[in-house]
Amino acid sequence: MRSIADLLFDKARRDLDMARLGYAQDAQQYADQILYLCHQAAEKAMKAALVAYAEVPFKTHDLRLLIVHLKVHDPEWSSHQDSAELLNTKGHVARYQESFSDAELSEHAILAASEILQRAELKVRSMD
Repeated sequence: MRSIADLLFDKARRDLDMARLGYAQDAQQYADQILYLCHQAAEKAMKAALVAYAEVPFKTHDLRLLIVHLKVHDPEWSSHQDSAELLNTKGHVARYQESFSDAELSEHAILAASEILQRAELKVRSMD
C-alpha cells in the first residue's frame, strides 16, 4: 500500500503539470488557474513532508503556517518563506477574487511551487 505522503506527492506533481500545461498554452489567459494550481501543488508537497515527519497534517491553506511547522523539523525550510508568501498571497487572489492575467507572475509561481515540491521530495527521500 502506498503511503499518504506518496499520494500527496503524486497529486502535487499533477497539479504542477497542469499549471505548466496552462502556461505553455497561454500563460496570460490562464494566469489565475496557474496560480491556484501552483498553490495547491506547494500545499500538498508541504503536507506530504509533514506526514513524513510523523506529523498529522492539519486543515489549512496557509503556506506560511505550513512553513512554520516544517521549520520545527528542519530549519532549512526557512529558505522557502518567500515562495510560500508569493503563492499564499497571489494564490488567494486567484482562488477567491477577480481573474487576472500576468504571464510573468505565472512563471514565478511555477518556479516557486517547483522548488517547494523538490525540497519536500528530497527531504522525504533522505529520511528513507
